[in-house]
Amino acid sequence: MDLERVKTRVSCLLQVARDDAATEGEIENAIRAARNLMLAYHLEEADLESTGDAQSSQMGRATSRTNFGKAALWEKDLAYFVVDLIGGVCWYYSRNNVETRRLVNGRLRQFGAVVFYGIEEEAQLAKETYEELATTIFTMAMAKYGSAYRGDGGIYAEGFVQGLSRQLRNADRQAESSGRDLVARSTAI
Repeated sequence: MDLERVKTRVSCLLQVARDDAATEGEIENAIRAARNLMLAYHLEEADLESTGDAQSSQMGRATSRTNFGKAALWEKDLAYFVVDLIGGVCWYYSRNNVETRRLVNGRLRQFGAVVFYGIEEEAQLAKETYEELATTIFTMAMAKYGSAYRGDGGIYAEGFVQGLSRQLRNADRQAESSGRDLVARSTAI
């Protein structure tokens, strides 16, 4: 992993740890992950200051509501795929977000949310990409199997996401071997 990308990821994690809207568990997980990355790459807080100063005014988050209170495995895998595709962003799953509440049959229900955070423009791009892909996968699974979360429909949706991830990995390998990063990656995707 590129050192600048690691620094960005650690900065994102520390941003979550400082966020007043984050739950105690999210804060603990963010601190633990940041500490582990800093130890693994021998980073200190001074190493992050140059990255953090340039991005601190541009940090943001974008929330995408899931269809149910609990995200399906394919929805979480899709979030990982989008983070790898976009770069510069991180994600977490939350059920404690005001934006995810909605009225269903006269009752206020809490739904889950995939929250992307990092550089503001990239977080928004990640959200839009995630929503577009999730809608496509959901629609195709519903059309073929009548479900996107259970049985054959859930398996189809998970396979779709795994196929996307496999294509991205292949494109990255091809780009590394050819030295034409951006062109090879965008062509393969």
